[in-house]
Amino acid sequence: MDKVFCYYRVGRRFEQTLDLGFPLGKVISAETVGTVIPQEQVMWWKDEKGMKPCHLWKFESLGENRTRIINVEVFHGTLMGLIKPLIAGNWQRRFEQAVAGLITQAQVMPERSGRVCNSA
Repeated sequence: MDKVFCYYRVGRRFEQTLDLGFPLGKVISAETVGTVIPQEQVMWWKDEKGMKPCHLWKFESLGENRTRIINVEVFHGTLMGLIKPLIAGNWQRRFEQAVAGLITQAQVMPERSGRVCNSA
């Protein structure tokens, strides 16, 4: 889990791909981490194009090298009120895929020779 928090630090920019299904399709956006509570959560948000998305990954240690990852994404704004009935059914599956991607990324990151994070 430490590897995830080394990657996601306040101000770090990354590309996010959300597959929101019909009618929005895939949305690729540049994101900036806004809040990190080490060993607990990573959060980012923005306000653009009629939507105000807020994303939160919360991490809960289950012991013995096990971690529960809770993915919460809140989209609000006028546009969301109009399209929610069309896309709500697919979102849980897509959220699970996002968490699976996070786990994969954490597993492939190189070990940091005993250090928790680089300061750079």
